[in-house]
Amino acid sequence: MYNPEITYRNEKQHLLLPGVALNKLEPFLQKRKIEYKVTSPGKEDYNDEWGAYWKYGKLSGYRNTVAVISYIDSDCLLRIAEDLLHVKETDPCFGGRLINNV
Repeated sequence: MYNPEITYRNEKQHLLLPGVALNKLEPFLQKRKIEYKVTSPGKEDYNDEWGAYWKYGKLSGYRNTVAVISYIDSDCLLRIAEDLLHVKETDPCFGGRLINNV
């Protein structure tokens, strides 16, 4: 089971990611009952000073940008998001069950 060490900060942090990264990151955060918020450019609560450029694994860009706002250190959250690319959806870290211990 994927169970990373999570580093928290006293102030809210933001991490820019492509929207597709939320497919696994949101269930992971929800399973752990971690407080977070998602916003995107053009929305009232998005800080334009953040820009829109993201890096995610070997990819980078400006399209479909979302900001994940939480008390998790942004470098730590990026590492978790990138690690989750390689974790199966059936992993208990998402709230699912392991099937045949795979």
